[in-house]
Amino acid sequence: MIRNYKTTANSSRHALTFAPAFLNWTGPAKRGVVAVFFGVLTAAASATPTVSGNLKTTANKPILASITLHDISTARVQGQQPFDRQFASKSDGSFTLTGVPAGRYQVCVDAPQENVLDPCLWSTAPTVVTIPATGNVTGLAIQVATGSRLTVHVNDPQALLPAPKGGIAGRALSIRVITANNHQVNFRLLGASARTRDHYLPVPFDQSMILVIEASGVSLSDSKDQKYTGNALRIPVRIPGGGSKPTVIVNVANP
Repeated sequence: MIRNYKTTANSSRHALTFAPAFLNWTGPAKRGVVAVFFGVLTAAASATPTVSGNLKTTANKPILASITLHDISTARVQGQQPFDRQFASKSDGSFTLTGVPAGRYQVCVDAPQENVLDPCLWSTAPTVVTIPATGNVTGLAIQVATGSRLTVHVNDPQALLPAPKGGIAGRALSIRVITANNHQVNFRLLGASARTRDHYLPVPFDQSMILVIEASGVSLSDSKDQKYTGNALRIPVRIPGGGSKPTVIVNVANP
């Protein structure tokens, strides 16, 4: 699975390829804040620093997830290669990554099956870990909040849409939410066949936003084959705690 991160300036942060088989814009979110606790941090001489610890939800449930260390020490300029490394926690929540260069990193977390709110997208205070030049970081305890999953099912019987790119719909189709602070977060691709696609995004409870679906070069209609006005659909969304929203159906056809 490919992911697409964004900064608060709506610029691309980084794209990643999700390795585990199993294979959620910053903004105020009561349940979208990640808590990080340093149980035991040790520094010992090491040629290849290691980061290890444990990952749980705020309900204290260990989870199998994708974890990303996003380098914020190295400038994103030509000729300089930042260290962005993705790895996975185990089913008991434990994780270990070796060979981490010294520097400062944001910790991003993705677990679609748990509806995890990725702190790099939703937290007002993204988690930052500092890796020393001569030691390891151990006992790093990470807690992440969960939310509700928004899903969009796309029917494309004529296979008109191009292949999805960067974890979001292809150029002809855009699926995203706009938060109350006017931040935009793209949906991710959950699965696809030649003529169907499923997109998802874990979102915080009790937060108002707008679901936006729009396209160019194709015609869009809803589950009752009613065409979208202006070829775009905007749906207000606010999911109460513990609630959910039915899957939104989109039909694609020639203009």
